[in-house]
Amino acid sequence: MSAAKILDLFEGAEGAEGAGNAFTSAFERMEWAEDEIAKAKRARPILADKIDKVFGLACPEGFFLSTTEGLFRRHVRELCDRAGTSAKMNEPTAAEGCWLLSQQSLKAPMAAHHHYAYVWLFGELYGRGRVAHITGEHQPLTDGQLRQGRDFWLEELAPTIKRRITRKAAA
Repeated sequence: MSAAKILDLFEGAEGAEGAGNAFTSAFERMEWAEDEIAKAKRARPILADKIDKVFGLACPEGFFLSTTEGLFRRHVRELCDRAGTSAKMNEPTAAEGCWLLSQQSLKAPMAAHHHYAYVWLFGELYGRGRVAHITGEHQPLTDGQLRQGRDFWLEELAPTIKRRITRKAAA
């Protein structure tokens, strides 16, 4: 992450206390990323060189300072898992998708297909058994609704996010 990007992240911080909290938050996330990368390298030492490159990709804008530790760590783990495969590193992670849909839901109610995508992504991250408990749903989604959510994520949302990531990286 460039110095300009780091400064941009703190631009909205109010006063010295806000900037201090932002720096603390940023360093916590860097430590979490380093911790997850070290675990991945111990588990797959043959891929250590590829896994090392994950650190520079682990901190997308926005997501970087405004997510929970668990979600951020899952994001880094997914990137580490991709490092040893042919998966594209610039594809958004399930954690990024959950975070994005969650942020959008704070601004306006989710349409059904967005909700299905959120629940599918949440299940990918935390397991299908936790979905009803965490989301407060009394009626679990049907397999068809989950497929609709997966398809909407793969065909509509992920490519849109990828284009945004690519444009920002090229700028």
